[in-house]
Amino acid sequence: MSILIVSRHPGTVEWLRDTYPLLETVPVLTGDVTDDDVKSKTVIGNLPLHLAASAATVYAVEFCAPPRGAEYGASEMEAAGARLRRYTVQRTEDFVRWIEYNVGTHEYPTAGITVDDDVEAEIIRSLPWEEKETA
Repeated sequence: MSILIVSRHPGTVEWLRDTYPLLETVPVLTGDVTDDDVKSKTVIGNLPLHLAASAATVYAVEFCAPPRGAEYGASEMEAAGARLRRYTVQRTEDFVRWIEYNVGTHEYPTAGITVDDDVEAEIIRSLPWEEKETA
């Protein structure tokens, strides 16, 4: 399984690599990310739901006290309680078809999101790491 980091924030990449040294050789995507970039991969970073649904698993960066509105470095992220939480996102059927089928009922589809609350370094360390390609 292929693993990559997705983040536009240098502080996040720094925090990830400081906190989880095994991520030092994992490739980083910093620009616009496509479905093909993340499809069937383990992604470490925050993604919109439509991209997260294409990934095999997403380890999102979350905070106890979210820092918002400014760029933060690794030390500020650590102080704010940064951690990784694992998400598996699944697309559900088309919303229009769901509405047409369920009009007048009280049946609602699940959100298609599974959250594992106690995911930390042990999971990252247990991932099947690929060897770094050398030129």
